[in-house]
Amino acid sequence: MPDDPFGQRRKHEDKHFYQRDQELIEKLRAKAEAERRERERKHRKESHWMKCPKCGSDLKETAMGPVKVDKCKECAGVYFDAGELDILLAAEKRGSLLHRLFKRSDK
Repeated sequence: MPDDPFGQRRKHEDKHFYQRDQELIEKLRAKAEAERRERERKHRKESHWMKCPKCGSDLKETAMGPVKVDKCKECAGVYFDAGELDILLAAEKRGSLLHRLFKRSDK
């Protein structure tokens, strides 16, 4: 049997193309997985956006001094976004703002 002078070269090329295809497939899988995670994150956000964590009813932004807080229409729970409580506490040091705000909200 004659030696196939191109056999080794063909095997090397096949291996090269196989590895390249595997790398491309892995990149496509990673991209698809990242897109799936992003869609899931957006869906979770949309389904929970402005919903009361206690009763699930809609929240409404309500001005409370220098910040807008989220207040539940059903159970009257008040929820702060990041940093809002710090703003209110800083304002409290300047003149008992929290006392006035919560006294007003009880009415």
